[in-house]
Amino acid sequence: MKISKALVFDIKRFAVHDGYGLRTTVFFKGCPLRCKWCQNPEGLSSQRRPIYFENSCIHCQRCVEFSKKNQIKYDVQKEVMICENN
Repeated sequence: MKISKALVFDIKRFAVHDGYGLRTTVFFKGCPLRCKWCQNPEGLSSQRRPIYFENSCIHCQRCVEFSKKNQIKYDVQKEVMICENN
């Protein structure tokens, strides 16, 4: 039996919008499709990169420390993260 690995970037529980019943949807990185109506563009690239959620950020700046050089910057005056597409 071959074991495969994939990068998961999101898990949505209680998805009810795609038909009858409850389901859990798992989103993987590296989608080969380029749909014009794509609702998850962060999943197109297969590269690992930090995901920034503004409403969850506590401005500790640890993500800057662990990210690749110039991948994330912190604007002290605006107190926001700036994510670069690397």
